[in-house]
Amino acid sequence: MTRLRLVRGLAAGVALCAGFAAVAQSPFLTQSRIGAGVESLRDWSRSQMLADLVYSGRAWGSPTDPWQGQSGIILDANGWPTQDAGMIFMTGQVPSSGQGGIYHFSFECATLPEVRLVASSGTLQNVQRDSVTGIVTGEIVFPEDGTQLMLGFFNTSDGTTGGVRNLRLLRPGATPGQLFTQRFIDHVNRFDILRFMDTNMTNQTTVSQWSNRTQMTQPNWRSRTGMPYEAEIALCNTVDADMFICVPHLADDNYIRQLARLIRDTLEPQRNVYVEFSNEVWNIGFQQGIWNRDQAALEVAAGNTNLTYDGNTNPTVTRFRRYARESKRVADIFMQEFNVTNPRGRVRPILSGQTARLDIYDYQLQYINDVYGPPRNYFYSIGVAPYFEAWTLDTTNPNLTVDQFITGLTAGVAKWNTDLQLEYHATTAAWYNLAPMVAYEGGVDTRFNSNLNVKRLATYDERMFGLCKTFLDDWHRQVGGDFVWSVAGAGPWNISSGSYTLTENMLDQATTKIRALDAVDAAPLPPLEVTRVPGVIDARRHPKRNPATWSQSPGSAMLLQGQGFDYMVQTDVPRTVPVTIYHSTSEANASVTLFVGGVENATVQLPINPNPNAVEFFAAQPVNVTFPAGVSTLRVVSNRTQGFVLQTIILGGCDDIDFNRNGIFPEDQDVIDYFNTLAGAPCPYNPGPWEGCDIDFNNNGVFPEDQDVIDFFTTLAGGTCP
Repeated sequence: MTRLRLVRGLAAGVALCAGFAAVAQSPFLTQSRIGAGVESLRDWSRSQMLADLVYSGRAWGSPTDPWQGQSGIILDANGWPTQDAGMIFMTGQVPSSGQGGIYHFSFECATLPEVRLVASSGTLQNVQRDSVTGIVTGEIVFPEDGTQLMLGFFNTSDGTTGGVRNLRLLRPGATPGQLFTQRFIDHVNRFDILRFMDTNMTNQTTVSQWSNRTQMTQPNWRSRTGMPYEAEIALCNTVDADMFICVPHLADDNYIRQLARLIRDTLEPQRNVYVEFSNEVWNIGFQQGIWNRDQAALEVAAGNTNLTYDGNTNPTVTRFRRYARESKRVADIFMQEFNVTNPRGRVRPILSGQTARLDIYDYQLQYINDVYGPPRNYFYSIGVAPYFEAWTLDTTNPNLTVDQFITGLTAGVAKWNTDLQLEYHATTAAWYNLAPMVAYEGGVDTRFNSNLNVKRLATYDERMFGLCKTFLDDWHRQVGGDFVWSVAGAGPWNISSGSYTLTENMLDQATTKIRALDAVDAAPLPPLEVTRVPGVIDARRHPKRNPATWSQSPGSAMLLQGQGFDYMVQTDVPRTVPVTIYHSTSEANASVTLFVGGVENATVQLPINPNPNAVEFFAAQPVNVTFPAGVSTLRVVSNRTQGFVLQTIILGGCDDIDFNRNGIFPEDQDVIDYFNTLAGAPCPYNPGPWEGCDIDFNNNGVFPEDQDVIDFFTTLAGGTCP
């Protein structure tokens, strides 16, 4: 019977669905959570972040040449100059970026000093001193085409006391006590998560004690730990964003405890906090990476350490293990102070690694699991940093065109679907029952000192919108969770360090990157690149496959004793289904053990292939396997010495009756879409290339067939799937 005749003959069955109540599903990932990093405080930042420019100004310098830095300038105990001095507040700004207007300043001084604009555009007006309070006030009329602002303070001494104190310099429209500009608040209001790695100077700080952190009362926030935590918490509360904090690598237990208490007591209770031990400790290009490596070596040399619990003394392994242990220490203290035991609630510790190094996560998670217990007791998820780029093309051809560079970036986006890194990490997170992997940073990477103007033009090219959106959609298809874009705000896009920011001008909030992030945030998530239960797994498709040749073989690579292949599966509700493995083995008494999320489920005996000279596939006896709701990892582990190959794994039972995957079932539209698809119409949902449009409802491997339709209606009417 043809599909068309089959549909016509049973079209009346559509009426069976009339009047059914719509029931919403609870899929594993229902929305995209997009965040961004907040940049460090710099006078050359174009993000217009702080309302008071003094906090982000440079160190005090000469009143005539403030760019010379703190040469010979004596400061008091609070950080204010005791003599004539100058400061740089803004440099490298973009004309016509909304920074023109009247800036108001005030400070304390023993006399009415001379205030000068140094190498700056604009004019001073209304400078006066209150003889009772000693407070000097004034205004700067800064032009819209101005690019830098510096002030020098002369004749500040009355013969006894010199210098200025409690200087404030407010942007146009800002009021005393205001922390962030409305323009910056509006910009970051789109994000669900704000990460403060750069803002807290994580890669530079040497602070270890809580008393030495940057505090709100300090005149400048460009030292110690950067922006005060109190200000960061206030920003998160203002824009309703979760907080992503990086704890300094030298922080002692009291520092971590006090930080946890501060966040617990002042971050809005509906806001979560992501906690990471420092930043990229795997990278020995950073001081924290060197420190961790050296500390691990000292500990191993001294003996009596659990870093070598299994006899492995490889220094690469032990430094990764030490980072995992330090991350657990931070997680333990935060969860203690928040009085929680589940790291998937308000406190969300992240265990990060190098995305390109698959073994780092294995070293870290296996160590935690073996020494301390399941990683899910300590960590929310693993952290990765996916970027797309065109480095090879960029560094080998200094004369690229925009089209050529876009072509290179297109290949960079596609790479994430072929090199299997994200698939491997997603499978690892699911194996340990963690939340979907988190991108602690990521985006487009245009670094290197070549083709700078071409890369800038490419970032404005409308194709960049599509690249960024496709990149993020692919991330979510591969079971990626929260994604933190590298950095919010504005900055130049034609520099060798890369065009990481979202815009060049804070007045331009419709750049390709911003629109892509907004579009992804507003849209439903794409279908996950996993096998739904019930369903059929192509056993060749596992994270260890050869991405170039895997589809050319009739079965998987040889599976040897103790080895295992992982497969990601998804079910919206817990299910126990019969699992059938199609395999080829020439060894008697061969078997495999099936694990789901680290838990052993069943052992399957594999019948021998009677023809050892040919690869023929046979079905093993089905065994029942239980899958929890959500995404999990099915691991097939060999128990025999000789190798065998796998072809197909059938996760038995019928498909969901929500055929069109719109989250509503049962409904008329599911039946209509099912029959339309049987008749050759396009799939009603957007299937990934890994699955196609599934019309094999009963998953018996035969389709199209009458029995699929019969079983569909039987299940729809409340019957049991055969």
